[in-house]
Amino acid sequence: QYNASRPSPRYVRAAQWFWEKASAEQVYDASWLTYCLLKYGTPQASSAGLPMDLVRYYPKNQIWRVRKGDLSASVFGGVTRLMTLTYGEVELRSIKISQTYFGVGHFIAETMTSDGNSVTLHSSGVQKLHKPGYELPLGRPVDPDTWDDTFRERDIYAIPPAESALTITAVENGFDFHFRTLDGLDQVPVQIALDFPLEGYWETADTALQTQPGQVIFLKQGQGELRLGDDTIRIGPGADGHRYYAMRHAEPVPADSVRILMTFITPVDHRFSLRLFSGLG
Repeated sequence: QYNASRPSPRYVRAAQWFWEKASAEQVYDASWLTYCLLKYGTPQASSAGLPMDLVRYYPKNQIWRVRKGDLSASVFGGVTRLMTLTYGEVELRSIKISQTYFGVGHFIAETMTSDGNSVTLHSSGVQKLHKPGYELPLGRPVDPDTWDDTFRERDIYAIPPAESALTITAVENGFDFHFRTLDGLDQVPVQIALDFPLEGYWETADTALQTQPGQVIFLKQGQGELRLGDDTIRIGPGADGHRYYAMRHAEPVPADSVRILMTFITPVDHRFSLRLFSGLG
């Protein structure tokens, strides 16, 4: 019992600070935090070095990790944020794919399969009960105050779900992507959004500009480059299916980011790549 509560002097001040700052509502959580600081503190650093070249899939966590020198990337299942990446000063905060589709058009991978240097994310498009689809009329007047209560009585006109797949392959100096819609209605707007932090310059074959807060840039065709300091990410080829910079049901661009958009109309079968380099490339 004495050993379980014996403090480590290295963390006494940190525990004291948390306890002093805790409000009355936070005392319960703070008590456990201060106990852990006093008892265990921070684990000692491992003497083993981190591998500099790996491609690894963690199926229980639905995370696919890639590290090749200065390039570090993670791909996620179960969330709208499909990928993050860092390379020197370049940071890709997220890749998100969405359709304007009955409020359930987000690409969220329920399953992931890894094969060597590739991973395939599959989104069934089934995210809510009775969606996508329409609740049909009951054939009688319904008071607006009881509208929600009548849903269980209504028949559903089902719409094919926005099923789709994304394959990501780790290659030298970057990644190759293949996005395909597998089911759903035709003539539906789709976007692939890549969000980056501010700073840096965006350049294509015929334009160059400094990025701005909350900015949305359409990559209509060919290649585009975002340069931060001495490091660059090259994206493309782009696509010009529509010009909805704030597409309905898509997550908005964060105020502290710039968004590069590739846009489509279903059906979609598009390949693109990310390449990273330092210097002039």
